[in-house]
Amino acid sequence: MKVQVNPELLVWARRTAGLGVEEAAHLLRFEDTRRRTAAERLASLERGAEAPSLSVLDRMAHRYHRPVLAFYLEHAPEEEESAARLRSAPGDLTRREAGLLDAFVRRMRERQRLLREALEDGEEGEVVPWVGSADVRDGATALAARIRRLLDLNLTEFRSRRDARAGFEWLRGKVETTRAVVLLEGDLGSHQTALELHVFRGLSLADPVAPFIVINPGDADAAWSFTLLHELTHLVLGQSEFASLTSDDRIERLCNDVAGELLVPARDLQGLGPMRARDLDQLRDSISDLAQAWRVSRSMVAYRMFRTGLIHRDEFLSLLSTFERRWQKAKEARRAANRTRPSGPDFYAVRRYRLGKAMIRRTKRLWRSGSLSTTEAGRILGVRGGSVHALLDVASERARR
Repeated sequence: MKVQVNPELLVWARRTAGLGVEEAAHLLRFEDTRRRTAAERLASLERGAEAPSLSVLDRMAHRYHRPVLAFYLEHAPEEEESAARLRSAPGDLTRREAGLLDAFVRRMRERQRLLREALEDGEEGEVVPWVGSADVRDGATALAARIRRLLDLNLTEFRSRRDARAGFEWLRGKVETTRAVVLLEGDLGSHQTALELHVFRGLSLADPVAPFIVINPGDADAAWSFTLLHELTHLVLGQSEFASLTSDDRIERLCNDVAGELLVPARDLQGLGPMRARDLDQLRDSISDLAQAWRVSRSMVAYRMFRTGLIHRDEFLSLLSTFERRWQKAKEARRAANRTRPSGPDFYAVRRYRLGKAMIRRTKRLWRSGSLSTTEAGRILGVRGGSVHALLDVASERARR
């Protein structure tokens, strides 16, 4: 069955996904024929010379990361705010990366909107008072003190956790008690759409009812706690932003300094003395030992040393590069080991961990009360409606809607 749509919408959806005609034609599974190439077939659809079938529209919706209904609009929407404009990280994105990032942020905002509306419908839409409660002029020290009080943060307790991941889990629980959502998300549902770390490490989406913090799980788990507190600082400032460790942006430096002061206070560094005279190999070993003891990443310890004047910028960047290479090498080794295992991790266990206990409990409560349909719950949780029962561990219950 052929469907009449405005062809300019096909062009708009493809371009905002960061795809050229040839690449998109390949992803849509068009094939070359004697009469024309796959790219020529797509170009014909985009000119309006022929109408797409329902199955082609469905594939376009999937590959362009748009709902099917978007193709039935009268005109293309006005220019959306590009997610890239929120980034303070240096360096350019490819067209494909920018398209994926825009789609990712749209999806996060949609999940946030659905959760906020469900909370309001369920009479749980109280304003979170700390969102936007501070000003950049307060400075890093005052902001760190404010967040320390907000979380009732005990650094000794954080460092007593088994390892850096356990420390993050403890800290995540503290943040979730403030009614913020903390997600570990880094793709659009498949490994082909995974966002690399240079595209984003963390994201804050300020909202007075449902503030979101999103952390890229592709990063080292030892770095998650720093990113979490960095993004929390943005929310306290009422900002939606991406995290960057090497940005020269004033606000990014402020959020980095706040997160750094919370996890590695200046007093912990004062007894180390100047590090510049040390051999770089010796310095790397010292940083590794401190990072393990403090349950943070090596890059973060190096950053704090740089910001407190213990090492020069060029030393910091050299250390950062070394730690990145070592981490990538270890990551590849883990991937190779996982490929030899007979079975991978349980899908639902991974999803629950990435969503967090607070998000699971909140969605389950709203779904059971009827404030959320099964389809809406699935969209909030990032799964299909048929997976909601198992994900919420209520497989024996019926959906409310």
